[in-house]
Amino acid sequence: MSNPIDRQQVERALREKGFVSVERGRDHRFYYFHHKGKKTLAKTKVSTGSAYKQYDDSLFRLMRNGLQLDKTRQVRDLLECPLSESDYVDILVKRGCL
Repeated sequence: MSNPIDRQQVERALREKGFVSVERGRDHRFYYFHHKGKKTLAKTKVSTGSAYKQYDDSLFRLMRNGLQLDKTRQVRDLLECPLSESDYVDILVKRGCL
C-alpha cells in the first residue's frame, strides 16, 4: 500500500486541476470538474470529518468512479500531480465524458 496523502493536499490538487468546491453540510465538501467554464460529470467528495485527515488507496478506490477514472493509481497520480489537468482532460475525452 502506498503512503497516505494529507486531506489539504488532496483538496489543493483538485483545485489546481480545475475542480470547484461546493460545500454541502458540515461533513463533506463536493468538488466538480470544470472544463472550458462548464461543469462536467466528473466529481468527488472530500470528508471534512476528523477521521479523514489522511487519504489512502481505500479512499481513492471510492473516489475513482466519480472522477471517471479506471484505476486507483490514476486517482493518486491526479492528486500527487504526475497527471496534469490536460492529461486528465484527455482521459475524460477518451471515456466520452467531455
